[in-house]
Amino acid sequence: MLSRSSLLSIFAAILYLGSIQSHAMPIDLLLESNDDSDAGSELFLANFDSYQSLIDATINSSSFSQLNLNSNFSSGGLAFDGSSYQLLLESDVDGDAGNEIFLASFDSFQSLLDGTVAGSSFSQLNVNPNFSAGGLAFDGSSYQLLLESDADGDAGNEIFLASFDSFQSLLDGTVASSSFSQLNINPNFSAGGLAFDGSYYQLLLEADADSDAGNEIFLAGFDGLQDLLDGTIADSSFSQLNINSNFSAGGLVAYAPGDPTEVPEPASWGVLMFGLGALMLRRRRPR
Repeated sequence: MLSRSSLLSIFAAILYLGSIQSHAMPIDLLLESNDDSDAGSELFLANFDSYQSLIDATINSSSFSQLNLNSNFSSGGLAFDGSSYQLLLESDVDGDAGNEIFLASFDSFQSLLDGTVAGSSFSQLNVNPNFSAGGLAFDGSSYQLLLESDADGDAGNEIFLASFDSFQSLLDGTVASSSFSQLNINPNFSAGGLAFDGSYYQLLLEADADSDAGNEIFLAGFDGLQDLLDGTIADSSFSQLNINSNFSAGGLVAYAPGDPTEVPEPASWGVLMFGLGALMLRRRRPR
């Protein structure tokens, strides 16, 4: 149920911003099957050594998760808080508070791959029926939830950010602050993840229609939360990733310096080849 939009409307205005800055910490990208699938075939995680590796589509390792999602829910974001992973799932149809946003916690990256849930709960948050979750990030002190209009909107009406002082506040639906961003996303793209690497926000946008490598995944960087709200892009670039037409981006994690980082064993090279062929080919689930 994630929303529709993405890329920064005035195309030329984006490209002049130049190449993406160098960020050396690892990044994880979560992909979800557009159709309901069994455990081991539904969620795929790809790890990249750095932001530049994500731009270049140089995968360090990759693996399917054994998690089996409820067929009525879709991934709306993945965050790492320094010790555990938080996966946000959103109902594909509008629901009431307590039935719409579900959060599952994992003690480690391996637990996320194994499908071993440490804790889970519905949030009391009630999302506007015209918006969908497009990313979840932890910035070292608070959680940032990005919501995107399901219909294309103008700058100031399309991307909405809500901050929560703690994970418990996110579960309680207690918003510390919220605001629309001045970003105006290209109507042919949608948000597929939000991440924070300790100093820099990264927004991943994905083409709503299957596209070739270099035209499908777009990354925009922001020097701070205020810049994200102001729509002030520090840098931006298309990635060379080519996603399987049966999968869509469902979350992005960037690690901060000092964060413990885990990656799948390169035992998944066989899976990785599937990942690059079958998985790094793609199309997205209707939202």
